[in-house]
Amino acid sequence: MQPLQTAIRKWLKGIGKNREWLGAQCGVKKRTVDSWFSWNTISPQMEKHLKLLMQHYPVGGAPSQHIPEQDGTHQLTLTIDTDTFDLWNLAALDQGLIMREWAIHSLTHIVKDHPPETSGNRQQSDQPAKA
Repeated sequence: MQPLQTAIRKWLKGIGKNREWLGAQCGVKKRTVDSWFSWNTISPQMEKHLKLLMQHYPVGGAPSQHIPEQDGTHQLTLTIDTDTFDLWNLAALDQGLIMREWAIHSLTHIVKDHPPETSGNRQQSDQPAKA
């Protein structure tokens, strides 16, 4: 087994996660994760992503603090096709982020560039406009 695969195996055990969880973080099925260990088939792009995950979820520590902590009250789930997921994942990797960090950063940036109208300035769609 290659050093990276050994490190990943120890890391997963250390953070109490399994290969199915790792696959979900990487946008692949558990079978693909299994092949990384059996066939040493980790692409350079995925290797970069895995190293970012290992930094973000350190053994014995809290997740990286440069993104908001999850308190369970605000959660966003998106359903996207595989091509879009891969595109977003590549965009995140290009910025040295895991996808969750990239999504938070991107959405925050969009809102700052295009702030929503305040409720006082917004017309209700079910009310006629005043002349």
